[in-house]
Amino acid sequence: MKVSTNSEESSQVEDLASHAIDGNPDTLWHSKWSEQNQYPYSLTLEMDEMQTITQVAYLPRQDSEENGRILQYNIYTSVDGLTFEKVSSGTWENNSDKKTATFAPVSAKYVKLAVLNGVNGFASAAEVDILGY
Repeated sequence: MKVSTNSEESSQVEDLASHAIDGNPDTLWHSKWSEQNQYPYSLTLEMDEMQTITQVAYLPRQDSEENGRILQYNIYTSVDGLTFEKVSSGTWENNSDKKTATFAPVSAKYVKLAVLNGVNGFASAAEVDILGY
C-alpha cells in the first residue's frame, strides 16, 4: 500500500504520511505545523489492486499528546485516484482509542480520509487501515 497527503510536517522525519501505514503505533503522521486550520487535510491510501472494502480504521497518536486527533471526517473511495465518491462521514471522540468508519461494501483501489476538524486545528494519525477485503 502507498500513501499520499496534502499536508505533512516534513521538517520532522517522525511526522511523515508514510508513518500512518507502517504498522507501528508509536510513529505518526502530522499535518504541517505552520498551517493550522487548513481543512480538509487528507490521507489518500492506494492499495495494490482493486478490493471490496467496508471499513476504515483510525488509530490516533499514542503518545501523551492530543494535538491533531481527528474529530470530524469524510471517507471517499475511488477506482482511478481521480474521481472520488463519499462513502462515510462522521465524528470521533477526542481520545486515543482506535476508531472505525463502516460503510456499505464498495470496490476501490484508493481510499481518502479527509479531516474536517482536528484538535488544535491539525490532523494526525498513528495508523490508518482499510478493512473488509
